[in-house]
Amino acid sequence: MVSKSCDGEAICLRRPEQPYQNCKNKLLFRGLLRLTLPPTEIPMSETTKPATPPIDQTQLKVSYANVCRIAQTPNEVIVDFGLNPNFFGPILDEPLKLDNRVIMSHDAAKRLWLHLTATLQNYESKYGTIELDVTKRLKPQATS
Repeated sequence: MVSKSCDGEAICLRRPEQPYQNCKNKLLFRGLLRLTLPPTEIPMSETTKPATPPIDQTQLKVSYANVCRIAQTPNEVIVDFGLNPNFFGPILDEPLKLDNRVIMSHDAAKRLWLHLTATLQNYESKYGTIELDVTKRLKPQATS
């Protein structure tokens, strides 16, 4: 079977039971033999650039989290978000409450990680290093 590429050059495809045709640069791919053409650059005009899809935010829920728990399976990453009312020590007699769970693929988790890394690097370049040790962030109380 012969088909034509978008630039008019013939691409030769065959089924394994059919004899080879006179093709150069043959490539075996899933039982098919095809002619590989050198890649050609196609400049993207304004009309061919992918458009940003519209975003519907009508069902968007907002919550605050100061703690998260992360687990994974071979197929997904699970991130639970919640609120720890005793983040600075035993202040309230309330347990840590997890109220949101996001389940994503590992590639989505990696994209999230890349975006969070860039966001935090941008923040720290403007405002300084974020101190993760809470005791170092607390200012001493003035005694009277």
